[in-house]
Amino acid sequence: MRVPSLVFGLALLLLLAGCVGPFADDGPATPTVTEQPTATETPLLETPTQSSTPTDETATATDSATATPTGDPDLSADNPFGQKVVPVRVNDTVNDGRDTTLLVQRSIEYWNDRIERDTEFNYRFTLAEDPADARVEVRYVEAIESCGREHDERTVGCAPLLERGSTAPDVAVARIEVHGSDSAVIGTVEHELGHILGLGHDDPPLVVMGYQTEEPVKDAMDRAVPWYTNKLGVYVDHDSLDGNREQIDDQVGHALEYYNDGGADGTIPDNVTFTRTDHEASADVVITNDESYPCGGTSDQSRWRLQQYTQIDTDPAPEIYARSIICLDLEETETGWHTGYWLGRSMGLEEGELAEPFQDVQNSRDEWWE
Repeated sequence: MRVPSLVFGLALLLLLAGCVGPFADDGPATPTVTEQPTATETPLLETPTQSSTPTDETATATDSATATPTGDPDLSADNPFGQKVVPVRVNDTVNDGRDTTLLVQRSIEYWNDRIERDTEFNYRFTLAEDPADARVEVRYVEAIESCGREHDERTVGCAPLLERGSTAPDVAVARIEVHGSDSAVIGTVEHELGHILGLGHDDPPLVVMGYQTEEPVKDAMDRAVPWYTNKLGVYVDHDSLDGNREQIDDQVGHALEYYNDGGADGTIPDNVTFTRTDHEASADVVITNDESYPCGGTSDQSRWRLQQYTQIDTDPAPEIYARSIICLDLEETETGWHTGYWLGRSMGLEEGELAEPFQDVQNSRDEWWE
């Protein structure tokens, strides 16, 4: 069933961990590539050295920095760090208001669940209790000016490739340019930590490490969760929206609760949550009007577009969503239904796959959430 007065418009910006390039498409079909990125963000160093990886001048090596314990069957002799638990510290030189430590924690959790399956190592990352004990630093920066021979202006992440048998520096630094939504930044952190784990751009999991690989990678529309994270931040741009702020907040709240309290009749996974955020720059979903974030299309009610995504393989379809924009121009009482409709679309659902209340636009004025 097609929903009247709702137009699905795309204006896409590629945000691959390391490479950024523009895409554009005006219709709902698979986006067409207009510019293919050619650079990668991480110099693939066979033997990373301290001088090739900038570190904080205050960083100090611990007693275990270069020691490799012996007689421990659980610790591989070719572990670059020589320890089973690798502390990670966060160095946020940008401090733009987002919770950068939380983003690193989520990335650590991602890899700790997969290290033994996807790499040749069995150590674990952990947030450092004492920054001086850290062996890895995730450093957030405004821009990455250099990153070895493969750097270019689109580089948004840089880290050493610590392959099996190599020796880690006292502190291995992953530099992360703060750019785009939290989901996009998480994707970059996960990608760079993957290099520290010895993974290159052709190594699985390709959804995180792949770059312009000819190996087909599942498209976002075919994933249960088409984002880098299952915890999505929603920002309401009140300054751009007409109407009573309290009513708009209540309506948006109904939409978020509808998904958070049961996955909208099983149409999205139960572990997906939408939470309000006051930090626009880091939001995964922005609710605004057409003037602030042009959505295109001709509808006079609501529109949606995918603003940022990651493209991993060589086909033009996005593999991971990074930010979506919901543009509204309607009565406050209809805000919740339209927000809920487009949140479903932001999860990769086609119109016929949406929860029952969103199958009929006439529900928009009712208390559809009950």
